Amino acid sequence: MDKSKPEIITIEKLNHIISSHPSGTCIAVRVTPGSSENGISGIDQWRKSLKIKLVQPAVKGKANRGLIEYLGTIFGRDHSIELIHGQTSRDKRVLIKGLVKDACLDLLADKIS
Repeated sequence: MDKSKPEIITIEKLNHIISSHPSGTCIAVRVTPGSSENGISGIDQWRKSLKIKLVQPAVKGKANRGLIEYLGTIFGRDHSIELIHGQTSRDKRVLIKGLVKDACLDLLADKIS
């Protein structure tokens, strides 16, 4: 991929990293802790995950708490956000409780557009 051009994130690409769950919606995430700013940096198509940059370091759960806080700004504080896999890994699965897949896609699309 050409690093000089920003990655175009489409609904079709997002659809591959988001799955329905009985309690809400799961999102596969690849975290880059210790970045200069929080934000969505693209999609890792090989891992089928959303790439998220976080300012928090990967020390004593700070990046995990930062991820949940950042996702709360996207999906709203009304939804409980839970890290269900990858507590000590850069590759994580996050559950957004009470949010259906289509609504999750719409909120992410609004954030990246």
